[in-house]
Amino acid sequence: MMVRLVHSPADRAALSGVVERRQNDLLRFVAGWQERHGGISPTPVQICGALGYRSKTTAFRMLQGLEARGLVRRLRGRHQFIEVLVEVELPRSPEGAPLYFIPADRAAQIDAPDPERTGGAAR
Repeated sequence: MMVRLVHSPADRAALSGVVERRQNDLLRFVAGWQERHGGISPTPVQICGALGYRSKTTAFRMLQGLEARGLVRRLRGRHQFIEVLVEVELPRSPEGAPLYFIPADRAAQIDAPDPERTGGAAR
């Protein structure tokens, strides 16, 4: 009996509008890094350190996935050229500076008002 995988590579390509959580984290990290550093992209080593990847290969594969979905563009041969092609909502510090990396599932918690800072009442 032959079983067809629901998430085969062909199926994943068809679902190109859906961004995985780890890809979303990478996209937000790159956009935040670029905003904080005047448009300069992070290196693969910096991406690995920030996102907890164990190898640069993982960083490259994640970037390839974002590129295949049309969310970023990379210039071959230049490891620090990543152009973000979509609008990315970034969590920010109280001073307004972009935070490099906060997992997408924690961003809502951070953006929520702190009851202690607002006098006990959330707005």
